[in-house]
Amino acid sequence: MDKIGKRFERKVAIVTASTQGIGFGIAERLGLEGASVVISSRRQKNVDAAVEKLKARGIEAFGLVCHVSNTQQRKNLIEQTLQKYGKIDVIVSNAAANPSVDTILETKELVLDKLWEINVKASILLLQEAGPHLKKGSSVVLISSITAYQPPAALAMYGVTKTALLGLTKALAAEMAPNTRVNCVAPGFVPTHFAAFLTTDESMKRGLEEKTLLNRLGTTEDMAAAAAYLASDDASYITGETLVVAGGMPSRLHHVQNSLATILCRKGTGKLLHGTQSIRAPIHQNSLQIRTLKAACRFGSVDAAEVADLLPPREIINLNSRLFKSVEFYTSIHELLN
Repeated sequence: MDKIGKRFERKVAIVTASTQGIGFGIAERLGLEGASVVISSRRQKNVDAAVEKLKARGIEAFGLVCHVSNTQQRKNLIEQTLQKYGKIDVIVSNAAANPSVDTILETKELVLDKLWEINVKASILLLQEAGPHLKKGSSVVLISSITAYQPPAALAMYGVTKTALLGLTKALAAEMAPNTRVNCVAPGFVPTHFAAFLTTDESMKRGLEEKTLLNRLGTTEDMAAAAAYLASDDASYITGETLVVAGGMPSRLHHVQNSLATILCRKGTGKLLHGTQSIRAPIHQNSLQIRTLKAACRFGSVDAAEVADLLPPREIINLNSRLFKSVEFYTSIHELLN
């Protein structure tokens, strides 16, 4: 942390749900880089404790009680920030809830409403309040999750709300351009109080670590660095994008499909089985056949024997081996290669 720059001098940043965990880490990072940070939480004692910690590090910090689903408290967060600092340069929407581990079809309506209200709706309403005060060069960072890409059973509805933030990022980026950039961070699993039930059990923790390429869980500092980058002028030509910070954990299934498509393209031909229907076509880079290939991979299965004949030597695809392992319909290919 001693080597960080001062990219946020004379800037004002609001970070919601920022008295602990990832939110606090982001507020601390922005503050250490020179920002005046406005932190918030539902409880006054948590706000006071966090402000004290930040000020002890030489950070200009201002704290307010704000439950993001409370209309008046959201308005007050914006109004008090403007009264104290006269402007808003950065907003990081970090608040989230996960009140249930039920499957989606077993989740009660009240829980569905709470998940939507806090995880998605609150970000929209907060930006409706703040939007008129964001000037040219301002930045918004939404905090999603790795679960947005493949919602796990125990976090299914939570993951779906985080998937919604990926689309919200794209839509808001178009709506708020060119003056305000909107980007998103999708953290992997980080051992915070919020994720304690996943990371305190040693076997579960180890299982999560093994799903990453770096063989470790993330840290609040990892997430803070990513958020600070997207909020800074270093990312001045980036908007509408989601930065996955998950140690290489699979985040886009179509990346695996593209890997296979590229291999087949180089060989110039391929055969796919889509249910009982064979699809034979010459494969050319960037052609309609590539889309056909990807669709067949998604909904059907690959003829492993034929694909194995087309694949390059094992060492060429070594870096993709974990991806092959992680997708069920590539299992037979992986077995042939090993």
